[in-house]
Amino acid sequence: MRENVTGIESLTVEYMGFGGESPFPEALKIVAINPVEWLETAYYEEEWFKGISLEELPSSLSNETIILDSKFSKYLDVGDPISIRIGGKTFNLTVIAFYGPEDSQPSGFSLREWTRRTQSLNSYVNLSLYECVNKTVSAMAKILVRLNPEADGEEIAENIRDLEGVEWVVSVDEQLRFRDENILISGPLNIMRLGVFFAALAASVGVALVTFVTMQERRKEITLLMVRGLSLKQVVATLLAENLTVLLIAYGMGGFVGYLIDRGNVAAMNVASPLVAPRVIFPPEALLTLTLIGLLLASSAVIPIIVMAFLYSSKLVWRV
Repeated sequence: MRENVTGIESLTVEYMGFGGESPFPEALKIVAINPVEWLETAYYEEEWFKGISLEELPSSLSNETIILDSKFSKYLDVGDPISIRIGGKTFNLTVIAFYGPEDSQPSGFSLREWTRRTQSLNSYVNLSLYECVNKTVSAMAKILVRLNPEADGEEIAENIRDLEGVEWVVSVDEQLRFRDENILISGPLNIMRLGVFFAALAASVGVALVTFVTMQERRKEITLLMVRGLSLKQVVATLLAENLTVLLIAYGMGGFVGYLIDRGNVAAMNVASPLVAPRVIFPPEALLTLTLIGLLLASSAVIPIIVMAFLYSSKLVWRV
């Protein structure tokens, strides 16, 4: 494939779709891999593997060892032997690690726990073990491809589809483009972004109006402070400290509530995946948006205070 397609950084083959018989009732879904190539190409998180470090995986996964689905951790420990029958042959293997989250006892109704109990994760064996039974089992070969950072994923996907023997190709770049072009997916997101913009604009206008009215009501107080000898800078600093403190507390509370809502949404979206842990990520554009909203709200409180303080300090206002 590398000879016919450019832009590929690494690739590996997974042989999957065949199972094994074990002494336990849980289904055993086996995937045969080359551990060195797999670590260079596949997506994984280190927390998915229990009992082994990823640096030890290439040398530890052989035709005499296996990485078991973590469901089997309630029966076995790392280092225990297990007898598995694959394609009419029996293999006595040693468990070197468990793959996936621990199979904890259910604590009430949890959709994520229910999903974990009903889904089987992969159990990994070395490619050399699969070669011993490849004539007696029916397996599907899936090629994982990692591209160079500057490569065009959609173009490479089309080139791979043109190769002989390729049945289907899944491209991350194509899926992202489909998400952006699909109005059912991108439409609500764009509406939410537009709603955030108008909400921030309305909030800033509201803060400015409230600040203006407050300054009007505190006109005598501000004048009295100036009569007692406070300079314009001191008066402005006092008013800014009061208003910005309240604004900062409100901004922090709003951000905290928004974080809780986002975390709940992420947890709901990831409930069907027993591997991916729910997490909230703030990309640079999100941090920039939050910063701009904070600056907009702060300016809506600062500008009216400075303008009104200057008006009250002018001789014309004093005479009135």
